[in-house]
Amino acid sequence: MSLPIPPDTIRAILGCEPGDYPQGCLESIQEVDSRYQKLSQVEWNAHLLHVLRRIHEELSPRKISDNLSVFEQGWNENYELCLGQGLSSASLRPRYVKPFHVVRLCGEYIHPHDPYFSDRMLSLAIQCWSAKYLTDVDQVYEFGCGTGRYLFQLAGLFPGKRFVGLDWTRASQRIINLMTLAGLPIRGQRFNMMKPLTQVRIEEGSGVLTIGAMEQLGDRYQAFLDFLLSNQPRIVMHFEPIEEFYDQNNIFDYVGWLYHRKRGYLRGYWTALQSLERQRRITILEARRLGVGDPYHESSSLIIWQPTGLS
Repeated sequence: MSLPIPPDTIRAILGCEPGDYPQGCLESIQEVDSRYQKLSQVEWNAHLLHVLRRIHEELSPRKISDNLSVFEQGWNENYELCLGQGLSSASLRPRYVKPFHVVRLCGEYIHPHDPYFSDRMLSLAIQCWSAKYLTDVDQVYEFGCGTGRYLFQLAGLFPGKRFVGLDWTRASQRIINLMTLAGLPIRGQRFNMMKPLTQVRIEEGSGVLTIGAMEQLGDRYQAFLDFLLSNQPRIVMHFEPIEEFYDQNNIFDYVGWLYHRKRGYLRGYWTALQSLERQRRITILEARRLGVGDPYHESSSLIIWQPTGLS
């Protein structure tokens, strides 16, 4: 039997009440197919077994050099699509975004009617939370921007705002250049989050955004965090997998944590931010699980913080 996802769940993911939805994405929110089916116990057990087998039999962390070549190749595929089809949400969608028939939602595995439900909800969450926290900044820097798909969406949502897409691959910057040539207020710059260039400066009063980019840093986030602290942006917004948010005392969260660890994703960052807040060097404005994920883990918890100006 199909059920609608409760409105309170949608509101929690998007961070606002229906009357406060950004005008630019109101139609997209209304078009979301929020129907789903619960898994039977047999289906739940079968999916859990699938996840555990993948963790123990298939996965291994990639080397940094492998990561660069994989993303270079992936973003180049999107670049070729953009050349052939033009810039659009479809041509900018990474090839690794696949239809999922079982996803994570607020502590449960579910069958969504829309196999791209998780991806659509993340895009809408980024737009809604950005409307809440990035409205007053003139310029937004997205680090690890990949195909630039979210910059493309935000540029349509915030006319008059300027955007900078930074990534370590050449293919990403070629895509961003297409956006610049198309007249969008988006420019690009090469940037390696593990080896930040001192000549790259964040303009005063700007906002910073990362979306699934820091996950590849593992425990090697300190150089990028130091870079952010030295530049003192007005606000920093992360949509990243945060291992400390999992409750390892329940099986649903524990397998998500296992997957996170096996992939070598971001580790210790939340603890580092808490330490900085105790030192009064930053103020944490939001820290929450959005509750939506792929079949294996929660790829995008939300953390928003701002530097205090103290060193």
